[in-house]
Amino acid sequence: MQGREDNTWRNDHILKSQTNIQYIDISTFLAAETKARYNKESLSKDEAYGRMLFIADEIHVANPFYSPEDFYKAYLQMDDYPDWENILYTMVKEARHNSILVSYPLACIMDEIEGNNSVLITEGEKFAPNLQLIVSKHPDCNFTITTGNIVYAKIIEHILNGYHNVTIQNTNIYKRNYGDDCFDRILSVPNFGIRDVVSASERFLNRETDLAAFENLLPCLSPKGKLAIVLSARITFGSGRIEELRKHVVNTYNLEMIAELPAGALMNTGVKAFLIKVAMEKTDQIAICKYTAVNYKNKRNSIDDINCEESITISRDALKKNGNWNIDKILIQRDSAFSRYQASGIEKFSLYEITERIFRGKSILRNNTVGSIGVVNISNINKYDISYDDMDTIEDDDLKTYRYILHSGDVLLTARGTVIRTAVFKEQEKFECIASSNIIVIRPWSEILNSVYLKIFLDSEIGHKLIRSQQQGITIMNISPNDLKDMEIPLLSLSEQEEIANEYTTAYEEYKKDLAEVESRWQNISDRLQTFWDKE
Repeated sequence: MQGREDNTWRNDHILKSQTNIQYIDISTFLAAETKARYNKESLSKDEAYGRMLFIADEIHVANPFYSPEDFYKAYLQMDDYPDWENILYTMVKEARHNSILVSYPLACIMDEIEGNNSVLITEGEKFAPNLQLIVSKHPDCNFTITTGNIVYAKIIEHILNGYHNVTIQNTNIYKRNYGDDCFDRILSVPNFGIRDVVSASERFLNRETDLAAFENLLPCLSPKGKLAIVLSARITFGSGRIEELRKHVVNTYNLEMIAELPAGALMNTGVKAFLIKVAMEKTDQIAICKYTAVNYKNKRNSIDDINCEESITISRDALKKNGNWNIDKILIQRDSAFSRYQASGIEKFSLYEITERIFRGKSILRNNTVGSIGVVNISNINKYDISYDDMDTIEDDDLKTYRYILHSGDVLLTARGTVIRTAVFKEQEKFECIASSNIIVIRPWSEILNSVYLKIFLDSEIGHKLIRSQQQGITIMNISPNDLKDMEIPLLSLSEQEEIANEYTTAYEEYKKDLAEVESRWQNISDRLQTFWDKE
């Protein structure tokens, strides 16, 4: 069926539509809806107020206006033909919960719609203000657009009024047996990680909203169907029932793509997300991609474009062998630096084999008072060493605390945050120290592994890549001690390690001395020039 004539799919149109938008709530919707329905009638204050109350009752929302005068003022200020897509966009943006919005570049990546496709777009409000443009781009397709919110459904009806190839449904994608229809293309960005929405009686493999929606939508694919869905990072590494869901997808369907999305691809949220594409038609090659954003400032803003930073293809069997969908772990296998590292000929051992202990630091209660035990936090770990003078201290008589006491030679690694940093701990005379729970402590066997040598390797390009391939971050980096146990370290003889470590330590001490002299010289010159008037 033919939709409304040409509405071009242009970025400048979309960006323009996202500017200068004021806060809009349900009161604006009721004023706009009343005006849209009765704009040909000259309504008095009481007549307009009565019509608004009828609409509010119809869609089961409370009257937000204090008085007929309050409503009539808003009613008179409303345009005869409101910009419904801007209204929808802003209502979603300002919502307190589940205010996810799909950026234009992400909408383009998800869109693989072809002529004569039957298309399902779930929770269509998240695609505002691109919804009308998506439909306009594909006039030969039949669209079903769903939403779980009756107000959003009414607004989408206005946005797509005149498009005869569109059906709008008020329905819930988080309930089992979502629908009997099958579709050639499905675009979905479900809500992330809200367990209470999905009833235990629905019997999904996982009750988190995005994963339940994923499981629910797969049977809705036609024999030639494709699903493009955005999920939280847990789909790539989660164990238990999430692992079962991954196996179900790989064994039953044809996984086409696993792509890490950059911050800004989903507006209004900082959650790390992945685009998963699944097809019914058989394919053995799976695209593994990592996208980066162009011109991203913060989560309240959109992005100009998305670039594919890394991309490889692997077979279905290789993905099964990998065990999870950790794309950093997959991509590093094809990395040139990793290939050189693997081919170096130096024997490698897992950290588990060459360390005495690998453990996370202690969780510190905020109400702990100042005391006699020093605490190394992430903020104390610099690029090369540890700031001991400004450490927090606690008083803790718990005997369990002493198993966390740090020893000289312990290598500290930041386990959370955005930057990987390492440092070698040195015991302090004034107090014993522990690490906070945001730090992983690696205690090498001193007869086998030199601590400074280990730090040098972890700080290297390949060391960072190996660490990142172990992380399970959703919003920020999150590494556990168990993740590191299998990480392989190239092990030279102890004498060779000590030679490298000594050269590093000597050079660093010279660097600090030279830096102190330069800073002192600069400070003296600066002080002298800033007091040029103070001369006897």
